[in-house]
Amino acid sequence: CIAPASAYFEWPLVNGQKQCHRVYTKDTKPLLLGGLWETWGEGDELIESFTVVTVPAVASIDWLHHRMPLIIPENAIGDWLSGSMEDAIGIMQSTETIELAANAIPSPPKSAKSLSLVNKKSAVYLSLNTLTPKACSRVSFSFGPTSQYN
Repeated sequence: CIAPASAYFEWPLVNGQKQCHRVYTKDTKPLLLGGLWETWGEGDELIESFTVVTVPAVASIDWLHHRMPLIIPENAIGDWLSGSMEDAIGIMQSTETIELAANAIPSPPKSAKSLSLVNKKSAVYLSLNTLTPKACSRVSFSFGPTSQYN
């Protein structure tokens, strides 16, 4: 699946304190985050869920964290969603240059603060619409106006 996002957040230690940083594309296009979709459970207790795939960070942001969400290039959307395993591996190993930028912000958007996180060092904040296996791309990330953090 693909989860579109305007940005994601990292909290590196700066002078002994965690400092929130917003990571986004330099051209301000949405990030197309590669994910894996699954429906699991038993009987009427089915849960539809997804996870965002992570890869080694690109050089422009590796000072924030050694990993980052997999960003799917626009020309690889079809291969990620319905290609072969070899296509997916190729996308994950792509050396295509991703132009990312990061800037320190006072705090993440209010809606993000209330989420419970498994890994509090790094997170992608989600606002989920109703999901179906055929429409994982309906997952949206809401951060308010992007200019608020530029």
